[in-house]
Amino acid sequence: MSTNAATIFPIVAKTLRDEPRVVKKLRGHFQFIVTRPGSGTDDEIWYLCVDGQNRPPHLSQDPVKNTKGVPLVVIHITDKDLLAWVAGKVSTMRGIVGGRIKTIGDVNLAFEIEDVFREAGGIRKTREYLNTRREKKTTKL
Repeated sequence: MSTNAATIFPIVAKTLRDEPRVVKKLRGHFQFIVTRPGSGTDDEIWYLCVDGQNRPPHLSQDPVKNTKGVPLVVIHITDKDLLAWVAGKVSTMRGIVGGRIKTIGDVNLAFEIEDVFREAGGIRKTREYLNTRREKKTTKL
């Protein structure tokens, strides 16, 4: 079964490549550790490196090399909460305070990436993804 992260992150990566303006002056190295509690599966780890307009953003499951001097944040989040966060249903502040988003490192980057998700059309694209997923479930019945 495909995870939300495996579907959402490639869409985010394509948007960041196609519309580099959304990253503006953001500089950061993000490591997303996405869990699926109770599933018995391993965590998925995704890496995002953004260096403003200096070089293209990189988002993949391959670690990013040569990030010296770029601020770092590690974000622990469940697959379900990732979907809610990118869709704008959970803010970074509410996620952190409520224990749904855990960070290590530069917590300000977590707040800044929320703005990038929003600017990149995360809410609209996540709703499209959910509608497509819902339609597939309906046609299987």
